[in-house]
Amino acid sequence: MMNARRLVIALGILTILAIALSFWTFREARLQKREMERTMQAEVSVVARSLVPALAAASSSARELKELVGWKLMDNARLLGRLEKGAAMPGRWLGRICEENGLDALAILDDRCRIVEQSGDLGRLDLTQPVLQEVCSGKVQEFVFDWPEEGGHGLVAVAVATSGGGGVVVGTEASVAFAFAGRLGVSNLLQATAGTGNVLYLSFQERSGGSMTEASWDGGPVPLQAVAQLRGRSVFEVAVPVEGPAGTSGVLRVGLDEAPLARATSSAARRTALVSLAMTALVLASSALALVIRARSAERVENLQHLSDLEKQRSRSERLSSAGELSAGVAHEIRNPLNAISIAAQRIRRQKSEEDVCYRFADTILSEVVHMEEILKGFLDLAKPTRGEKETVDMVVLAGEVVRLLEAEGAEQGIGLLLEHSEQVIAVHGDRACLRRSIVNLIRNAIQVSPRDSTVEIALASFGEKVRITVSDRGHGMEGDVRERAFDPFFTTRAEGSGLGLPLVRRVSEEHGGWAQLLDREGGGVNAMMEISRGKA
Repeated sequence: MMNARRLVIALGILTILAIALSFWTFREARLQKREMERTMQAEVSVVARSLVPALAAASSSARELKELVGWKLMDNARLLGRLEKGAAMPGRWLGRICEENGLDALAILDDRCRIVEQSGDLGRLDLTQPVLQEVCSGKVQEFVFDWPEEGGHGLVAVAVATSGGGGVVVGTEASVAFAFAGRLGVSNLLQATAGTGNVLYLSFQERSGGSMTEASWDGGPVPLQAVAQLRGRSVFEVAVPVEGPAGTSGVLRVGLDEAPLARATSSAARRTALVSLAMTALVLASSALALVIRARSAERVENLQHLSDLEKQRSRSERLSSAGELSAGVAHEIRNPLNAISIAAQRIRRQKSEEDVCYRFADTILSEVVHMEEILKGFLDLAKPTRGEKETVDMVVLAGEVVRLLEAEGAEQGIGLLLEHSEQVIAVHGDRACLRRSIVNLIRNAIQVSPRDSTVEIALASFGEKVRITVSDRGHGMEGDVRERAFDPFFTTRAEGSGLGLPLVRRVSEEHGGWAQLLDREGGGVNAMMEISRGKA
């Protein structure tokens, strides 16, 4: 009788434990799923908030492209008009002026709009327009020809009256401007982002009946509404309102691959089921519970750390985007007067002999203009919101080209370059130009900080789907605070530096599925490392 009572009590306790553990298992699974959903929503938020400045920059750049092209042509035409002073410009100069200033057509007109001298083909430009007649007669000072239809061919051209009667017409091919607008557009930005990380597709719908732009990981259509499955992939979608500068506003839909969420949920269900079975044994109840609590605590810490990393990534992306917008604005403001300086210096040099002091001064000015153009190119590289076309790139060949390019620069400072690689061919799928600029920046930085009679070592190694480039110098190394800020835009410790090289390296690394960092080298110096994904190679 006593044994029967004990059996009933034991069964009752086990039943209560089973119910409690079942409730706990169900609750844990739901908590796990909600935490993963919050993490994925945070990832979507980071993607959306990082894209807002770039969307604004792309939208603004595309709208302002016509004005920028018109201003550049008008500046060239005004300067040529002032230099003419009513006299005909020798025809042998026109082709050279077009080549040096990026023009496709240049014509000098008399006071009846007849062509006196020309370089290039004016195409279908109508020189009989009444307004152009008034320009040549001096009644109207400036005139802008109508743009060709978008996607078509033809010249974007302007005309400016000269002081002695007649006019100057300059033009550039419209298809080049349209192609540049496409590279700046929102569509290209979304296509560059879709397929990276867990992002399956993006769709940006402008408000007030605006156009919709979309991109997916496989190039297929994006559904008009949220779906659970898309072409065999489970989807977790979040819609984020976008409010940005330059009138960019709307809704950005981001579809993430739900497979990680399903795997995490399934893993949590299996884990909690096993724990439930183990805890039915009263002897192991306390130890099993302790293990679960410890595991849950570690997971919460990991989730918090992941959220913190995402926030840092968002902050870094916003800083890079802001720096890019500032760089693009500065570059635009400087390039117009720089063009005028270059044209004036070229004119002076053509009118003087090589022994004349003015010739040497003009030559010096043109050399410095080229140097400033290189600096502006670095600004514009940081400002680009999108990547170029990707292709299969042999990193061994690419690194060898860069080493040969910089060998002379290192030799001038008594520094050698040594390239080592673990394999004869290390192929990746990426943007060749961006990867090349990044390797150039890393090696050039190492040359600039290395002592004389030392060697800069460049090592290429592959680790499964990852490729790592390590550039090692024997310089003085970096303090901790300097190393932390080295990837911030415009931060530099050298008087001649621009602070744009390492931020560009980090941006290119992240866009190729990797990272970049600086580490102290044993024995002195720094190891600058850049890791990228092989991609589809």
